[in-house]
Amino acid sequence: MGVTIRQKVKGKGQPWWVFIAHQGQRKSVRIGDKAAAEKVASALRERLKKGLLNLAEEKKAPPPSFQEASAKWLSYIEAMRKASTHERYDNAIKKHILPVFGEIRLDKITRGEIRDFLLEKFNEGLSKSSIGLLRDIVSGVFNFAIDEGLVKENPVTGITRRMQLKRERKEINPLAPDEIALVLETCKEIHPEHYPFFMLLARSGVRLGEALGLEWGDIDFNGRALWIRRSYRRGAYTTPKNTKARKVDMSDQLHAVLKAHMHQQKKAAMKTGKGELPALIFNRGGHVIEQNHIRRIFDRVLLKAGVRKVRIHDLRHSYASLLLSGGESVFYVKEQLGHSSINITVDRYGHWIPTEKKAGVNRLDETGTP
Repeated sequence: MGVTIRQKVKGKGQPWWVFIAHQGQRKSVRIGDKAAAEKVASALRERLKKGLLNLAEEKKAPPPSFQEASAKWLSYIEAMRKASTHERYDNAIKKHILPVFGEIRLDKITRGEIRDFLLEKFNEGLSKSSIGLLRDIVSGVFNFAIDEGLVKENPVTGITRRMQLKRERKEINPLAPDEIALVLETCKEIHPEHYPFFMLLARSGVRLGEALGLEWGDIDFNGRALWIRRSYRRGAYTTPKNTKARKVDMSDQLHAVLKAHMHQQKKAAMKTGKGELPALIFNRGGHVIEQNHIRRIFDRVLLKAGVRKVRIHDLRHSYASLLLSGGESVFYVKEQLGHSSINITVDRYGHWIPTEKKAGVNRLDETGTP
């Protein structure tokens, strides 16, 4: 009997809860940090001493609407998600979910309604990946509400599994070696200032945001390697996708192009009287280049070169597929790309790994015939 405080899940950043056990009744309330929880607990203990607290008589407020709960959930996860991910969640909630469930109380939303909502969105043409995203968002809001003690169960659990809507992966469309050569040659002709940038993408496989965030201090010319420590998107720098820095090997050609680019940048700095290199390797007047700007340049180069339309991210896929088809190990490619697991590399690029086809089974014959 009494009032205690503790974390349900121990660890830095995890919320503190106040637990009350009185007259056969039990109740827990999520507060926030430890200091706030101790303050609330102290006040409750004082009410218990004076006989002013009766849990049985206290009426529980009804669960909030989905709109109210989703707003709190977005605020809660903001510190744990990248800005781009948080923005994607927010847009999906406003565009797809709130028009259907926004004003409905959480305890009034049924499993069948959620299933019908996802099926309707699928029939409207949303991809399986988008359906999975909507499912994850709705489920996230309900799980948050469970932790808050607002509802007891999550009606989303297992829905897409029963609907057999597995997430689809975007088609990988790598360029062939002759196409890459033509793209780079054309870029050198019509946009020479961006030639080093596209050479980097084609010869290192780094992500677009990682390339835009590169600084001269990230280049190890003696070791012929570059370090990926940050990524840039929509005015914000973040960690790389798997949150870890990584070293990427440079080819001889990329090494020479970046060396020449550095000398050119030094000359430009001397002419302006600054004398120092700008921190960013690739910049416009010393400022970071926006992703949409570089995408437009890439589209112009493809059009001029007469090369089929691909995404700029397909340069990364081209890099990986060429390495694997050339016999490089899956582990090496995984490290270069910065995948968190080798399973991602195999799942995405496995069909570019060369095989000996019948040679493997034919080797069984060498073991002898009974």
